[in-house]
Amino acid sequence: MRDVMRRIEGRKPWGWVRFADGDMFALDKTSAVSDRMRGALTEWPLMPNLVVSVGEWFLCSPKLLDIWRRRLQTNAMAQYVFHAGCFYLPMGNPEDDDFDVWGEKNISGWVRTALDNNITLALVGPRSLAGVPWLSGSGWGERGAGEYAKRFEDASGVTDHATNMDAAISKIERISTAHGTEPVLFVFSAGHAAKTMITELMHATSKDMFVDAGTALDGFAGIGSREFNKGTKGVVK
Repeated sequence: MRDVMRRIEGRKPWGWVRFADGDMFALDKTSAVSDRMRGALTEWPLMPNLVVSVGEWFLCSPKLLDIWRRRLQTNAMAQYVFHAGCFYLPMGNPEDDDFDVWGEKNISGWVRTALDNNITLALVGPRSLAGVPWLSGSGWGERGAGEYAKRFEDASGVTDHATNMDAAISKIERISTAHGTEPVLFVFSAGHAAKTMITELMHATSKDMFVDAGTALDGFAGIGSREFNKGTKGVVK
């Protein structure tokens, strides 16, 4: 995790993907989107800048463990090392129960590190997250709505239709190109499609950074979607 912070400071490319129960179920479906995910994961052993963090507790479910064994314990993935023990990459959010622990380890969080180093953030997710302040700001200041619109891609439908996924990827590539040689940190809240999109985009836009933040963003938008983001200290409020 410290390496992620160093990469942000050095403007080096990286990616962080979470792999949970919904992703495992999607991996086992028969659909064009699931086929594409299965193809993407075979690329992971060839991508040293990508970390895949697994919620290992999900494997206590016999059904999910079966999917894991059939789909991920294969010859192609035999040498790949998954990350466990920290499902969400620390954001530097005071709401994080381990905030002080990360600080003691010199882990300031990817959000704080990116903003402190003037890295442009772009959101790939639902419109319900479009008002999250630190995603719509320029550094620690404010940015106009018109400029922010250039750094937002609506991820609606990307988990259901490959055409929607392709359209979103094209928009992300345009955002990247518009920033020239400067990296963009793309923040995803796009369900299981985020895994495929981040994998494909890391090949296409090799200068950029990608984090699969998922529902960790919901609390900032006032959405209590999970127990951990319902806001004991006022995040949702």
